[in-house]
Amino acid sequence: MGTFCQVASTKHLVSSIKDTSDTTRLATQLFDLINRDLPYWQSEGPIGSPLSEERFNKGFASPSFNKIASYFGRFGHVDYKRDLGFILAGDFATCKTLINHIVDIRNKIAHGNPSLSKTPSDLLDAASTVQVFCRSTDDVFARWCKQNLCPIR
Repeated sequence: MGTFCQVASTKHLVSSIKDTSDTTRLATQLFDLINRDLPYWQSEGPIGSPLSEERFNKGFASPSFNKIASYFGRFGHVDYKRDLGFILAGDFATCKTLINHIVDIRNKIAHGNPSLSKTPSDLLDAASTVQVFCRSTDDVFARWCKQNLCPIR
């Protein structure tokens, strides 16, 4: 769990360092990264101190199916896709495609895409499939938590 969270929370700093050619600015950015994140980086064991909720949840807006799976990976549930596929069986591909489609439509609405022909009422047709997806995701994660984190979940 720790490594994924560390990478997710420092991705923007590493990208900024990679894109910097000014050596003075580069040195400052490297020291900022070391000073801010050194306690989190270690090769094994738990991270040195807790991550804030804001850093842990960063990058989870408009979650496509892969972002949802990646998010559960932050807790250590790396088999989320497999487990969800087992529960949803024949509905797995439909749910996965629909979640991605809804996120795509949402992004187009939010960014004012003039070619968008969908309306919010068009999305209501997907509500029952989304409910099945959400219920199944909750079941999958609850089972994983019971097995891996807390037996009373």
